[in-house]
Amino acid sequence: MSEPARLQCPAAGELPSAAPGDERQPAGRRTASPPLAGPSPIGRVSLPETVLHWFGWTFGCFYSTYRLYDVIRRHPDALDAHSSPGWVAGLSVDHCDDEFEVLIKGQLATYAVFMTIHLVVGQFLHGMALNKVVPLFHALLAAAYLCFTVGVRRYALLLAVALAMFGSSRLRSRPLSWLLVAVLLLGHQQLMLAVVGPDLTHDAENRTYLATVVQMWNLCRAVMFCCDQADRPPALVTHDNVVTFLGFVFYGPTLQGPLLAHTDYLSSLTAGGVAAGPGWPRLRRLLLSLARLGGWLLFLEVSNHVLHYHALIYSPEDMHRLFGRWEIAGLNYWAGQYFHVKYVVCYGIPCALASFEGVPTPLPPRCVSWIASYSDMWKYFDHGLYRFMQRHIYRPLCGAQPSAGRRMAASAAVFAFVFAWHGLLPHILVWSVANFVCVTVERAGGRVASSRRGREWRRVLGASLRRRCQALLLAPLFLVSLVSQAGFLTNSIAVSWLAMGEGLAPASARDMLVTLGFMYCGCQVSYDVKRWRQQRARLQRADSKLKQP
Repeated sequence: MSEPARLQCPAAGELPSAAPGDERQPAGRRTASPPLAGPSPIGRVSLPETVLHWFGWTFGCFYSTYRLYDVIRRHPDALDAHSSPGWVAGLSVDHCDDEFEVLIKGQLATYAVFMTIHLVVGQFLHGMALNKVVPLFHALLAAAYLCFTVGVRRYALLLAVALAMFGSSRLRSRPLSWLLVAVLLLGHQQLMLAVVGPDLTHDAENRTYLATVVQMWNLCRAVMFCCDQADRPPALVTHDNVVTFLGFVFYGPTLQGPLLAHTDYLSSLTAGGVAAGPGWPRLRRLLLSLARLGGWLLFLEVSNHVLHYHALIYSPEDMHRLFGRWEIAGLNYWAGQYFHVKYVVCYGIPCALASFEGVPTPLPPRCVSWIASYSDMWKYFDHGLYRFMQRHIYRPLCGAQPSAGRRMAASAAVFAFVFAWHGLLPHILVWSVANFVCVTVERAGGRVASSRRGREWRRVLGASLRRRCQALLLAPLFLVSLVSQAGFLTNSIAVSWLAMGEGLAPASARDMLVTLGFMYCGCQVSYDVKRWRQQRARLQRADSKLKQP
């Protein structure tokens, strides 16, 4: 667990432009899904086809889950070393997921105490019109929280890195700030080892892991501040000081993600809770959000009693002996579902707290089962990180009139950052390279479809047949992206190679055709969900226009 933190980004790539109204979630309320960007509406297919697609995809998910559970049930000896007695129906519990055990369960009580102080004192300061003191309070409370959770020496390193980034912002140079970020990303482990020393106790590893997670997010916030200072918009002139910088970088609710925009944080300093509405309705929304997220937290805990796939990951020899194609598919499916729900909780609690204070927050992660395109996966899973990379990496490298080569180079830079930010580990490299290839092929297909000959063929095919052809072409890319993400989701290079071997090199051509058939159904299901979201967004826009005076 001393390795760099494997954070949340499911796939990054050539970042598509955000649709109007898709930039952030307004403070204080959960909004419906935004309008989706796209060159044309998604076509419809017949009802029997739709039923077949949904049945095929649902059957594959449930049957692979059954095969995974059956292996776990029949071979409990493979789990004994990594399980302990649980509290659900006498079942043992899997405690091998570091993210869940350290970032959620391990910090929940401490986080609740400090965030209660954060909200109460913060609202008092806003009520007394002491908005200029709020960033100082944020920085001091975060210092107390981090000293308590990660230790004084690790917090000193976090503070020193933040101050170094603030110093680079004085030069108003984007390249220099990014160069410093690159050095800090590549040298993070060495810096942490120099500060902490070779302490290999379990508690020390957990503290280092948590400090690493905070450090990765702090670097994103710090370089965002530096880039904004280089652009020097007028709204930032009055906030160009080290206290506001530290208040933003160490903003308590989102220390462990998600990523808030710098300008959104500054807007909350002037508006306070006023932008989110009166106090009691805001408090009611906060409590309802926390109750809902508590239900998801209970789901995670119960699932750890039923599916012990994290424990199996620590026994690669048992996986090679017991797992086939269906078991690997079940492992990959549940790893994705667990990952999604985990980050619904990890992001939902901070967003609920930030919304209570009037800070606009990113959109919540979407369910990964309904997304087949990995450009959409990245855009709609972690919207805060998507906006950051689009604005501060991809667009500046593309320039005003980007060529195809320049877009590809910018996409490669995005993936290089993702690889370094998530940890310089083999399974992260495999996942990053595979997704770069998939998203590049997607982009090339989009250019072909938007060419003159492509537009002619689209008119000839019609919307329904065009959708079927797109699903056929996307199915192999969907398969590659799924098998490559297995190592990322499980944090294991052994699982990565096993999934790629079973998924991309099956025993027979019939197995490959069956696999691609399920991928085709998954693509069609994702098109249905995307089309329904588009229809709902259009209805909401029409309804809002009717309500206008």
